[in-house]
Amino acid sequence: MNKLVIVLGMHRSGTSAVTRALTVLGVDLGSYLIESQEDNPKGFWEDSEMLSFNERLMRAVGMEWDCLRPIRQHEIEQLKCQGFLLEALSLLKRKTQNKIVFGFKDPRFTKMLPFWVSVLPYLGVKIYFLIAKRNPLDVVRSLKKRNEIPHTFGYLMWLEYMSSALRYTIDYPRMIVDYNELLENPVSEVNRIADFLGQVVNSDLLSEYSAVYIDFDLRHSHSTEKDLWLDPTCLPIVAELFSALGDVDGLESQALADILKGQGDEWARVMPLIEAIDRYRVSSVKFSVESSQKKIVELGGDILSLRGVLENEVREKNEVLDKIAAIEVQAQEYVERIQYLQQVIAERDTEVNSLRHQVLRHTQPAA
Repeated sequence: MNKLVIVLGMHRSGTSAVTRALTVLGVDLGSYLIESQEDNPKGFWEDSEMLSFNERLMRAVGMEWDCLRPIRQHEIEQLKCQGFLLEALSLLKRKTQNKIVFGFKDPRFTKMLPFWVSVLPYLGVKIYFLIAKRNPLDVVRSLKKRNEIPHTFGYLMWLEYMSSALRYTIDYPRMIVDYNELLENPVSEVNRIADFLGQVVNSDLLSEYSAVYIDFDLRHSHSTEKDLWLDPTCLPIVAELFSALGDVDGLESQALADILKGQGDEWARVMPLIEAIDRYRVSSVKFSVESSQKKIVELGGDILSLRGVLENEVREKNEVLDKIAAIEVQAQEYVERIQYLQQVIAERDTEVNSLRHQVLRHTQPAA
């Protein structure tokens, strides 16, 4: 049976590094990868079609990638009625067709996983999940730098994304991949992924991955679990969930199950507050956008005004230059006239001198 490998995780959690590692194992990532950008110079290794589709899903239910609330069950049914389920199935079938092992990642897929788990059973392929794990403190620092997202909000986003990844993959083969471990021990970690997926490691590609792709300079924050617990902006449940993921039993630990249940119960209890925060954030962003647009209009008016002043100055300058050019032409004509007159005078002087000599010869007495 063909395989589908899906990389899950929160934004800024190392999903790109995990997905890039899949190429070492012969996993096909397709031909529609997003190009690298300044905030991810080594490449996103992200399927542009999957990203576009997930963004459409979110917009259809009034969500964005940075919403705190999860997708609701009635919204999933709404998406199905609108034809998104069949479209999603068609998209994945096209991606996996004639592919022995296909893989992709898009953090938004993690957010929309409650919808996607209703699609996956119809694919007819063996599905594996790799869940990228990174210290939430490093994640929120990265989000703050890239998106100006406050730490507390970033922690809540991490909690929602990771809870979704853990809660909705329980019926599938899944494995946690620690971002820092992958950077520090790429060979052993890639081999661990290979064993999980039943794939063969290409030693040459692994050497290239370790030597070229792995770059510690791109890891701008490396915090410890203790740092996370000491951060006053971190909610206890976030630190508890991260700690539980590092337990020996990992995904099968009772502590993790209890935390997820507690998070679900607490999330349901404070959902009105979560939704209010989302609305406030959306309205704040909308206000910011409208203010920026207003400022752009004002700047546009200033630019037009300055352009008019500049055009007047350029016109006046050109008029002055034209006058100068005319004066220079006139001056040149005067110079040429003067030179002509000087030549005429010189010729007249020559004639006068010649006549003077003739007069002198005629007036001198004969010897």
